Amino acid sequence: MQKLSLTPQQREWLVPFLGYLVIVLIANYRVHELYDSDFAFLVLILAAFALGRVSSFVRDWTPVVLLLFSYEYLHGYADKIIGKVHSTDIIHLEEKLFGYPVATVTLQRILYTPGVGHWYDYASSLIYYAHSFVVLFVAFGLWVYRRDLYRVWARLFVYLSFAGFTTYILFPAMPPWMASQYHLIPQIHKIIDEVMPDGTVGVVSAMTSNLVAAMPSLHAAYPTLGFLFMCRYVKKAAPLYAAYCLTVYFAIIYLGEHYILDTLAGIGYAAGIFFINEWVTSRQWRFPFRSASTAVFEVPPRRISTNPSWPYTPIPELDTYRATRSGENEA
Repeated sequence: MQKLSLTPQQREWLVPFLGYLVIVLIANYRVHELYDSDFAFLVLILAAFALGRVSSFVRDWTPVVLLLFSYEYLHGYADKIIGKVHSTDIIHLEEKLFGYPVATVTLQRILYTPGVGHWYDYASSLIYYAHSFVVLFVAFGLWVYRRDLYRVWARLFVYLSFAGFTTYILFPAMPPWMASQYHLIPQIHKIIDEVMPDGTVGVVSAMTSNLVAAMPSLHAAYPTLGFLFMCRYVKKAAPLYAAYCLTVYFAIIYLGEHYILDTLAGIGYAAGIFFINEWVTSRQWRFPFRSASTAVFEVPPRRISTNPSWPYTPIPELDTYRATRSGENEA
């Protein structure tokens, strides 16, 4: 395992760069335009350039970027493969399990004021919009400091995205705000359209959108995956990620983007992908091919150390074996 660190000169580049990024995002929000996730890739390339690691960035990130752009492109056509969109069946199950009316209706009746943008309306909308940025920036942080963990994170992220895409093909599901427009549930407001900018700018936003990709909620799945990942590999960040998960769960339900069932499904998908990967890794499975383009999907090897650091597992018999061999050599 190679632990990467920033030199003082690289830190001098990074601090003003992050400040510039914050200013750009605020300015674009003020002019009613937001950049899509492809803008985040450009930002990360610039950051890699500032760190002097452009070539390794291109090598490690190209497979992930290509797979995710193909996912975004195919995602927009998932609802056109199977014509039936599930709506009333989900609503009936939601009301049976969690009561009438659905949670979004109850929350908006308590918290939302038409025509008035409360602070939590803006906060929830920003949290909803920024979920893809969080995933990418976490990946970049891991790539900078712990490249072996970046490979694990990238693999889990891609697997989870395509698991959701497969479900969108087989089970197109209507979100609450759309169900309200069809008068299937009591009236709710699409708050994010009322408080956020008018549109987004970017390649991803220009692709065909899928308005019936509610089950499972990847907005709930990605933070859950991040929380499980932090619990396993970066324990100090786990409490912060747990708080982030709770805010996302609240935001997607309050905004009318997902039902509780969608949220639970997203949590289940994330947990399933994570623990299946852990099981596969524990069995030391390997892909039959190795190349730079597939390096991010390799299972990182378990390493043995006399002074191991978690998550690498110590082998107590190793010390005894080495002590025995040392005695033989001295004799």
